[in-house]
Amino acid sequence: MKINMKNSSKSGFSLIETIIAIAILVMVITGPLALSSQSLKAASAAKNNFIVANLAQEGIELIRLYRTNNVLQGRSSWLSDLSAVCQTTNCYVDAKNFYGDNSNFILTQCGGACPVLKIDANGFYNYTVGTNTIFTRTIRLTSISADIERIKVTITWNSNTGGQSLVVEEIMHNWLTL
Repeated sequence: MKINMKNSSKSGFSLIETIIAIAILVMVITGPLALSSQSLKAASAAKNNFIVANLAQEGIELIRLYRTNNVLQGRSSWLSDLSAVCQTTNCYVDAKNFYGDNSNFILTQCGGACPVLKIDANGFYNYTVGTNTIFTRTIRLTSISADIERIKVTITWNSNTGGQSLVVEEIMHNWLTL
């Protein structure tokens, strides 16, 4: 018995057709996955940038509040304790310890490396209670004149894109002499 190969019909895909179909399917799937991965990274970076900007502003506001309390409480100098602690080296201030006057408002020298900020159960950043975050805040004062100080707040953090930092500076005046 002789079989005629020309008349037999073969149905199905060849190996090359299957490989091409799989390659097209992989390209269609990986495009949106890569895009969503980049979107998640961008969202995380935006969230960190927002937090860091607020932490830097809080550092400046805490130093200004300390200055204001020195004046209102009639201390001998508008920079009382500020210049001694924060001009010679980096320092940090914990907002959680502030109760309306400077008696519990502790300025702490930290030399080169200040401790990382913690976040408590209520979402407040501090140095005493909660879980460690990725953010470190250092504050440094530089005297420009007897009545003018430069506040420099530096926030550093490590994220999935590497180490990052933000530096915010502000000029603070002894407003009694203006």
